[in-house]
This record gives sequence, structure tokens and C-alpha cells, in this order.
Amino acid sequence: MEDPKEVKTIKYFTKMDLNIPNPPIDIERFDYVLLLDVLEHLAEPEKFIYHLRVKANGKTPKFIISVPNIGFLMMRLQLLMGRFSYGVRGILYLGHRMLFTFKIIIRLLDQAGFKIIQHKGLPGPFPLAIGLNSLSKFLLMVNGFLIKILPKLFSYQCILISSPYSIPEALLNSTVQNSPDYKDG
Repeated sequence: MEDPKEVKTIKYFTKMDLNIPNPPIDIERFDYVLLLDVLEHLAEPEKFIYHLRVKANGKTPKFIISVPNIGFLMMRLQLLMGRFSYGVRGILYLGHRMLFTFKIIIRLLDQAGFKIIQHKGLPGPFPLAIGLNSLSKFLLMVNGFLIKILPKLFSYQCILISSPYSIPEALLNSTVQNSPDYKDG
């Protein structure tokens, strides 16, 4: 990501490589953490998300996460026809290092110690692909209806709200500090 252009309107901005081991992110300071189209670009998203849980240090900020859904009907049809072509945008964007389905992203978060509060699917970017017109609006409406029936098949993207479970050390510290026998100093 480049430095923001609207520097005057941004209070805090940090630029960092999220692929380094244990990036210095102060997760416990935040109520919400947005990971929108981030995890699929990382070399080891499992380690990264687990690191964020540990860095939350017993706090439970809400994580809003989106990833493209490789299980989307159009991807399945392309595979059926023998086509699996990476490109400059979309689900098979060249910069994606990992591909996700609903099941894979939910399992990744579960194994890293996150509870899923909510998950749902988002429709394809028809206005981006064919322009904002009556056809793209119709396709969005149909896609939205089909997502309600079979979200894993008709969702272009998975979006989740999750929260980390406390790590054992944070639970122990909280218990000790709230104990009637605990004395400061």
C-alpha cells in the first residue's frame, strides 16, 4: 500500500510488511480490526491471524475479514471446462498466495482461536465487470437472491465478523488481578 494521499485527514498511519514474523501491531488498542482482502495476499495467513489473537492480550476486538471465494459458481464452471487462469484482478488475481472457501476461512479462524460471530456472502462485482447499468443491477439482485439459498456456491466473496478467544496467559492474569487476595506491589 502506498502512503495515503489525504495525510491531513488521517490521525495515525503505519506502513508495514505483514509477512514478517510477529509484525508490531498493537491489536489490544483497537475495538475493530479490518482485514479486507488482506489474508489471501500473505505468505502464512494462519501464523499472522494467530499472532493477532496473541497480540490482543485478552481483549476482544471485532475482526471484520473478507476473502474471495474460490468456490464461487463461475470458478467451478471454469474448472469444469479445464480453465484455471490467473489474472490482473478478481478471485484468481496473480497476487493471491492462498485461495479460500467459506469452510477454509472458518477453519483457519477457528484453529487460530477465533469465534465466528457472523458470516455471509457478497455478490460478484458485476458493475465493475460490465459497468453500472440495468443489466449489472439485475445480476446483483439475482446473485443476492441466490446467495440467500446457497451462499457457498453463489458468493463471490466471504465476509466474516469474528473475535479472538482470550489466550490462557491473559485469563490467568485477569483472574489473579481480580482475586481478593491479590495485592498491588
